[in-house]
Amino acid sequence: MYAVSILLKNSALSQSFYFKAFKKADETYKRALSSPDSPLVIDDDFGGRASFLFTEIAAMSFTDIEEDMKRNGEMQVIQHKAQLRTQQLAKADPQLQLMNSSAKIMGAN
Repeated sequence: MYAVSILLKNSALSQSFYFKAFKKADETYKRALSSPDSPLVIDDDFGGRASFLFTEIAAMSFTDIEEDMKRNGEMQVIQHKAQLRTQQLAKADPQLQLMNSSAKIMGAN
């Protein structure tokens, strides 16, 4: 599945359109870039429909959602590795060990 997202100028509003096939999503994206003098009408595969003037568009993106999901999964693995490394460094840090020991002693009183 693919998404074409449009961010409008002078607005926090963005709209995403979803397509089952690459070809239709790609054609929609390219049509938006190539028709600055006429309104852009988009109909996606899931009932989304909108019309924009080219001059209203601040930015556009084209996303392969399957690849985006893979990237998110890989980023989560990297973040988890970083968290584990940080925990290992914290366990080996003498100052933190001293602080943990002091906290345990004070809590035991």
